[in-house]
Amino acid sequence: MEKYFQSAIGSFEYVLPEGRDDAIRLTRESLKEGFNRIIAVGGDGTVNAVVNGFFENGKPINSGASLVVTREGSGWDYYSSITKYKNTRNWMELVADSEVRAVDVGYASYGDHAMAGQYFVNMASIGLTAEIVEKKEKASDLIHINLRYILPTMIGLFEAHPKEVEIVMDKETVRREVLAVTVSKGSYAGNGMNFGLNVALDDGRFEITVIEKSNPFYMLYSLGKLFTGNYLSVRGISKYSAKRLELRAPKPLGSEIDGELYGSTDMMIDLLPKALNVCFPMK
Repeated sequence: MEKYFQSAIGSFEYVLPEGRDDAIRLTRESLKEGFNRIIAVGGDGTVNAVVNGFFENGKPINSGASLVVTREGSGWDYYSSITKYKNTRNWMELVADSEVRAVDVGYASYGDHAMAGQYFVNMASIGLTAEIVEKKEKASDLIHINLRYILPTMIGLFEAHPKEVEIVMDKETVRREVLAVTVSKGSYAGNGMNFGLNVALDDGRFEITVIEKSNPFYMLYSLGKLFTGNYLSVRGISKYSAKRLELRAPKPLGSEIDGELYGSTDMMIDLLPKALNVCFPMK
């Protein structure tokens, strides 16, 4: 990468964060020092940390700076959304040869204020999806990377129990007993599951998927449709669209944001329209 960047753009610096908080801090410091393009070399979790570093006190630090998303780490779902209609051979091409577009950013906060709010660009969810992330993080490194989501998903379909959730979307309120609720700004999650069927990265709306309990064998049989996007006819799955929503539950459900575990319900999710510049493949 060093050789490529030296030949492509001439001047660059790199830092090696010691963890998520360090990545956020280093991103903020770099933007304040005048760097105008930040490359998040890692998976969706690294991208999420860097995205949070672009903001401080609810506002972008440098509205003219841009983010390059890479195809590294253990998951690259947001990268897949960015390159969805382009055959990008190498993510490093985006550094020097790209089209900068402003995308929407989500902001999740928690009712008990025990955790600070988190920005996200891909997906936030509660319930089974958070349990899958937890199992994935505990999985052995001997398990192939492509199976670290799918195996916990298959197990979770038989182990999970539905919980009552109230979903307030703009002016509509829905009450369901659910396995999971996903809130998408990107198309994919879980290494290729197509939760955001009709979402656009800059359309000013979230796409919400509500998954209710069904026969686990039927759900397992239908699991492949999550990857192909042909799941709207699957019993127990419904879709909504909103600019803002609240997720409330009598018994707290855990949440995940861009593949990282965070707090639990109650949870508020707001949308910041076109708040972040991201590098896309050239048209």
